[in-house]
Amino acid sequence: MTFREKLAEKMKNPVEFEAKIKQGMIYIPEEYKNKLEDGSQVIVIINPVDKENQTKRLMDKLAENPISVKGERKLTREEIHER
Repeated sequence: MTFREKLAEKMKNPVEFEAKIKQGMIYIPEEYKNKLEDGSQVIVIINPVDKENQTKRLMDKLAENPISVKGERKLTREEIHER
């Protein structure tokens, strides 16, 4: 059995949230604490958030990494202002 299969089998009621690490500890938000019993065993998957990408707006990201679409062409300045 793969790790993903074992994980899916164990995760009946998953709880997902973002948290900051403070002094090596991950704090569980109050709204989820009632779903977890004190001393219970949990599975923790850490996915660090890239601070640079977190603060950039979608339009800024698209400007830096434009998406190419087949069959589409770039409009000239005049064509853009005609519309």
